[in-house]
Amino acid sequence: MKYLSRFVVIVLALAVLVSCDDGTSSSTPPVEELANHIDAQLAEWGPTYAASDLYTDINANEAPFILSVRAEADYDKAHVAGAVNIPWREVTDQTKLDAANVPTDATVIPYCYTGHTGQVAATILKTMGYDTKNLKFGMMSWYSDAANGGGDGGVAPFDYASDPPNSGTEGIETTVNELPASGTYELPDLELGNGDVTEMARVAADKWLATDTPIIPASGLFEVLNDGDDSNDPMIISVRATAHYEAGHVTGAYNIPWKDIAKIDNLTKLDPTKEYVVYCYTGHTGQVAATVLKMLGYNAKNLKFGMMGWSSNDTYMQGVGVFDAADVINDPSVVEP
Repeated sequence: MKYLSRFVVIVLALAVLVSCDDGTSSSTPPVEELANHIDAQLAEWGPTYAASDLYTDINANEAPFILSVRAEADYDKAHVAGAVNIPWREVTDQTKLDAANVPTDATVIPYCYTGHTGQVAATILKTMGYDTKNLKFGMMSWYSDAANGGGDGGVAPFDYASDPPNSGTEGIETTVNELPASGTYELPDLELGNGDVTEMARVAADKWLATDTPIIPASGLFEVLNDGDDSNDPMIISVRATAHYEAGHVTGAYNIPWKDIAKIDNLTKLDPTKEYVVYCYTGHTGQVAATVLKMLGYNAKNLKFGMMGWSSNDTYMQGVGVFDAADVINDPSVVEP
């Protein structure tokens, strides 16, 4: 019996050696591991924080940690009371995060100008293990005095919406565009090191943070779509709810809801060699999705202010609240020079 046992052990050992030498690997590729990590982070995340809620917290002496990610000069003009400053391009710098005492055991509220780069920062920090929510609409939801760092960020929408849909080339359609089948494309090949997955997230963000322009204005997208040259057209991804996509979307857009953007089945429908423009309702979840795609090696930009910046027709917002200057806090007691 003991000889039989030894024989079984030898056979198993040889099987392991063969499996290691047949050219296959049992390890998950780094970009796939990072995608799975991000997908889990998005699943239960509410990525924004209303200015009214933050105002209530501050007045109840229960304010979360507030992080201005605007330029230092703009922070110096005025900032949310109690906020510390780390510009958004530097949020992966662990030395600066530690020096500013950014907590890992409490909620962190980044904010920017209009909500976009604040959402970039919040998304990256979320994938790095921080509990974050972005201040919705950024400083423009807090303070309307442009001279002191506020203003409306040019939120007035363009009118690129035909009425009814599909009646022209103005920019809205209801046709459902089908993505390729899952598995059509390989994931991008990224060098992310051998650290844990939160360190991979930092490395992935560092690859583009210093030089990236995270948004494209509605006028810019409309111009490139209507310049008579199809070769420079980006692939457009609506990350709104499927029902809202079907009610009317930017002409030519495909649909992947934002919480599903990092799922492998969806990523393998996307050609890594193409340019992408992502959009949502007001610019926030679109920025989450665009940031995730950038971290995973795709060339993506977010449509500034989302559908709110594309059309003034309330029909296409599907009941989602737009920016309202009447809701701006404008309380001098919660703004510091």
